Amino acid sequence: MKSTLAYIGLCAVAVVLQVSVFAPWAWNGVAADLVLLMVVAVGLARGGTYAALCGFGAGLLLDLVPPSTDETGRWAMAMIAVALLASAIKPTSRRSMVATAAVCSFVGTSVYALIGVVLGDHMPSFGSMLGAILLGVVWDSAVAALVMPRLVGLFTRLQPRRV
Repeated sequence: MKSTLAYIGLCAVAVVLQVSVFAPWAWNGVAADLVLLMVVAVGLARGGTYAALCGFGAGLLLDLVPPSTDETGRWAMAMIAVALLASAIKPTSRRSMVATAAVCSFVGTSVYALIGVVLGDHMPSFGSMLGAILLGVVWDSAVAALVMPRLVGLFTRLQPRRV
C-alpha cells in the first residue's frame, strides 16, 4: 500500500515538474518529458502490468492538467505503449537505460502524434512532425542520462518484499 501511494505521489510530482519547470525550457515547443521517463523507469523496475497502470494514470493526469488542449486519453494511450515497451527491455548498464529511454521516447511521441492524426488533429508536415519527435528524443535522452539510474533504483527499492 505504501509503495502504491509513493508511485501516485511521484506521478503527480513528475507531472507538476514537467508542466511548470521543464515547459519554460522548451525549444521549438518541445521539452523534456519527465513523465515518460518515470513510466520507463517503472517499466524497467517493476514490469509491464504495474508500469501500464502507472503509465495510464500519469498519462491521464498529463492529459487533464492545463495547458493541455488535446483530446483526453492521448497521452494515456501513449504512456501505456511506452510502459509495455520498457518492461519488455532489460537493460544492463546506464548506457542501455538511456538507449531504452530514447527508444521509448520515440515510440511514445510517435504514438501520441499518430493518435492525433487519426482523430483529425491539424496535421503538420511529416518533416516538422519528425523533427519535433527527434528533438523530443534528444531532450529525453539528455535528461535520462541524469535521472534514469536514480529513478530505476528508487522504484526497485519501493518494490514490496516478497515472503
